[in-house]
Amino acid sequence: MPIEFHCGQCQHRLRTPDDLAGQKARCPQCGHIQAIPAAGSMVSGAGEIKPLPDASPFGGSAFATPSLQPDNPFADTDESVDQNPYSTPIGYTKSMPTTIPLDPHATIAPGICLIVCAAIFIAFVAILILAGILSVVDEGLKDDDVLAFVLLSVMLAIQFLILWGGINMVRRRGYTMAMLGVIAAIAPLSGCWCISLPIGVWGLTSLMKGGMRAVFSSNEFR
Repeated sequence: MPIEFHCGQCQHRLRTPDDLAGQKARCPQCGHIQAIPAAGSMVSGAGEIKPLPDASPFGGSAFATPSLQPDNPFADTDESVDQNPYSTPIGYTKSMPTTIPLDPHATIAPGICLIVCAAIFIAFVAILILAGILSVVDEGLKDDDVLAFVLLSVMLAIQFLILWGGINMVRRRGYTMAMLGVIAAIAPLSGCWCISLPIGVWGLTSLMKGGMRAVFSSNEFR
């Protein structure tokens, strides 16, 4: 528990940690220097402080010069943190950065990967659609062919959305379309989902960085 006592000159109430008993303390009110009493030896019946025996060369004199007064036990010293718990943490400076600077080019690499992945799958779907058309010409239209054409058309549209989103990520323009592109890559809506999923997560992480939307907005007017 902290030691509480009164200044012997102005009766100002003082409080210090209990491990400073016996050391010198200066009253912030009047500048009087006196010994810190031990815990439990607060005030005598006459209202005077009962300090411990004075071992200081200054003898508790109130006329001691500031240069000869004891050091402030709460001030920063060269001691380690274990020796002085009131010191500033080692290695701390006011100039230390509090945030990681934004890389405005962080969306380019995942955007290129989305473009390549979407382009490959668009070519693959286009080949399937062409093969289906040739099959219909030779054998006629079947019920299963209609469903196949619908599914391939949907997959092709999704890949074009991913492709356009990747282009916007590389250009760093059109934040909304870029976001829709990476979401389409993450959603299990295409045949190459196992490849587009990690790329989409990568792109989404890049787009969600603080300040990235402002980068896209500033490029809209260039």
